Amino acid sequence: MTVDVKDLLERAHAHGLGDGFLPFWAGMLAEVLGKVAPSAFVLEFGSTGPNFLQLVNLAFPYRSALGVVLDVDKMEHFTTWPMKTATPCRFVGESAVALEAGSVDFAFSHEVFSLLPDLKAHATLAWRLLSNSGVYYAAIGWHGDNPHTARQAKLRLEKGLPFHPHTLDVIAQAFHAVGFEVGFKRLPMPYFMVYDPNLVSRRFGTATEMISCLQDHKILFSFRKGGGDHR
Repeated sequence: MTVDVKDLLERAHAHGLGDGFLPFWAGMLAEVLGKVAPSAFVLEFGSTGPNFLQLVNLAFPYRSALGVVLDVDKMEHFTTWPMKTATPCRFVGESAVALEAGSVDFAFSHEVFSLLPDLKAHATLAWRLLSNSGVYYAAIGWHGDNPHTARQAKLRLEKGLPFHPHTLDVIAQAFHAVGFEVGFKRLPMPYFMVYDPNLVSRRFGTATEMISCLQDHKILFSFRKGGGDHR
């Protein structure tokens, strides 16, 4: 069943999927709603749980899905994350994903690039994994052109996580160099940003800075490998 993005958000909440990243994920999926064949193989780079792929399952039918856990996240027990759907879905570590070469129709990632020191290697992997007409959609707000990035760098340091604030030009050049058609725009926000005083204070400083960070500087990239129009 085809749904629009607002309907998708309502269905997600009805299914208990109230993840804080939901508006951003829905903004990415809005690009492909109604345009995905049931035979599609979907991949998420940087899985930290099952929620994104559960949302994908609500958004459109697909043949199977794969969540890739990045080595930097070192998530435990990801192979047994529960999925509230009968549609085939599994999770693997980075080292195993190369086995899927040439089979992925749609790939997605959210805030992954700043965890990666080598974007060229990631772009090369994405190219190898995608089918000839495959597309990779990647959302990134913590990039070098975002004036609010310094605060995020401090938070990552406190958690012992890497932080590589690549500029938008560096990201575009890395994917263009391996052969992708590179597109970009501001990530559409299909729902309100929800106020949480602790989150706003710690991650952004003020509500004004939160709006600026997430509406003015959150970017959606499209990396298109081949023919066909999935936009």
